[in-house]
Amino acid sequence: MFDLALNNAVNLAREYGEAAEDMEVEIVAYGPGLHMVRTDTSPTKARIKSVLESVPGVVMSACGNTITAMEHAEGRKLELLPGVGVVRAGAVRLVALQEAGWSYLRI
Repeated sequence: MFDLALNNAVNLAREYGEAAEDMEVEIVAYGPGLHMVRTDTSPTKARIKSVLESVPGVVMSACGNTITAMEHAEGRKLELLPGVGVVRAGAVRLVALQEAGWSYLRI
């Protein structure tokens, strides 16, 4: 499922980039999806690193609420993959982006 999100992000950024338009794509990981951006549980580490380094306009964010809940449940601090930012709440971030005119693709 996360590969599909990465594929969509890359395709959108490349398509709009080739049309000389500014394009930003933000993937927001929350709930169980947070595992995709954790250093210890991500099955897609290399692909995420490649996308973040080679595709302009693609960013990844992790839900701070989910991080806190997982840290509490696991009794330890979590590490995220390099380049992954943190937002206070994933769902709130998605709503704020939509209110600012962003399109939303759900995978």
